[in-house]
Amino acid sequence: MVTAICAANLLLVWSVAYFPQLRANNSSTWFAYALTRVFGIIATIWIARQIASPATRLRWLLLLLNQVLGMVAMVLYGIRALLTEQQAFSMGIPVLLFILASIPSLLAISCEFNTRETLPVRALDIALALLTGVLFVILIFSLVNLIGHIDDAGLRKLNLVLALQGVFIAAGATLRLWGTVDEEERRFFFIMTTTSWITVILTGARNYMTLGQVGPFMEIFWDLVADMRALIILVMIVAIYQPPEWFRNHPPSKKSIQISRVSSSLFVGITLAVLGISVARHHFFVGASGLFLTLIGYGLRNALIQESLVQAEEKLLAAKDRLEVMVALDGLTGIPNRRSFDQTLDREWHLISRSGQPLGILMIDIDYFKALNDTYGHSAGDEVLSRIALTLQIALPRTGDFIGRYGGEEFAAILPGVNFSGLEGVAGRLQTAVHELVFENFARPVTISIGAALGSFMNTASPQDVLKAADAALYRAKASGRDRIECIDLTLVPAYEEPSLQQNREVQIKLAGK
Repeated sequence: MVTAICAANLLLVWSVAYFPQLRANNSSTWFAYALTRVFGIIATIWIARQIASPATRLRWLLLLLNQVLGMVAMVLYGIRALLTEQQAFSMGIPVLLFILASIPSLLAISCEFNTRETLPVRALDIALALLTGVLFVILIFSLVNLIGHIDDAGLRKLNLVLALQGVFIAAGATLRLWGTVDEEERRFFFIMTTTSWITVILTGARNYMTLGQVGPFMEIFWDLVADMRALIILVMIVAIYQPPEWFRNHPPSKKSIQISRVSSSLFVGITLAVLGISVARHHFFVGASGLFLTLIGYGLRNALIQESLVQAEEKLLAAKDRLEVMVALDGLTGIPNRRSFDQTLDREWHLISRSGQPLGILMIDIDYFKALNDTYGHSAGDEVLSRIALTLQIALPRTGDFIGRYGGEEFAAILPGVNFSGLEGVAGRLQTAVHELVFENFARPVTISIGAALGSFMNTASPQDVLKAADAALYRAKASGRDRIECIDLTLVPAYEEPSLQQNREVQIKLAGK
């Protein structure tokens, strides 16, 4: 299909060049350009319908709007060429449409259509892009009057401005291509970059050559080049929609993504600044107003982005706090888990090493829990664990005391700064609180066995020694018939000596248990 379109357009252009009647009014050439745009519009619609991402589809639709405005302008040029001088309308109308066609391209390049930016920021981006179009229209009609008349000097300036506009759009598309990760967006910006640079190079060459003294043959040649530009763009859109393999195999780096995102937000600002200064040379107050609005717009944009960043940071900190709480809690019982217990034990041991106070640990085990779980089911077992965990947490006498689920049906409590009698009292209080629980449909009451150990920094090598002593006491309580409390006081044994670590631990537990 692309080959047939190219051949038809080439025949049309050469027919215009061959027949003097067609070449005289120049309308056929404009209609040929418009026909090429029609095929480009069809190709763009075909691609946009296949795009899954709404943001990328919107970019293709903006490119479609660019082609529609350009096609309408070419049709108007062709119609104007068919009319007599008295009937002809102002050439400023198609010129205005050509200028307005650049605004959708600028929006497609500069704006973010995803959820990374808030709606007010995207609205400001659109407003700044529209301001760019307004300043560009004012600049063009400073060179071309509303009737459309222009001298040779003005024509050179007009071509220069249009060439700079094309360079800005091509450079912006290249910048976005350099830092885009999404595959569909990379395809779009690849097409946009390639076609924009083709347009800049071929149009610039044509304008440069035709402004000089060239013969009729060279004029026809450069007209053909201009038409070939549109055909090449059409081929790029349809035939090379998929970027080459070497391009797909080299995704952008993190650094290039960051640079692209930061620079693309400045792209419209730089364009506005250049346009404002250029317009100010012809209309000072208009250009100055454009610069002022640019500063206000980007100041407001940065303030909105800063506000959204602060809100995002607050949400992240709140989420981090919630995650830390969730990580520290047991999912079933809602009390601290083993990880939280280990951290608390290390922290409290560090504190008593400076204060010299003792540290008590309780190891608590639900009696006959496996048999209970097998008899009444896992849901009943979960209920027992949850109710006992809550009961133990409420029964602790001091706010500085800690209790957590150690694993399975075991719980562990940390009592900093407690003496031996206080340790025994807390253990008895926890046992009594569990005795008072009532579980319906259970054949026997639920009880707990507790192993208690008291240690200090002067008598114990590490908090793990106190934990090991509490575990030994728990084992003795269960071996003695369950529903019992056994205590070990490590503060009664001689001071800890480094060379015989394992032996000293065993001696401490043995002596303290007598």
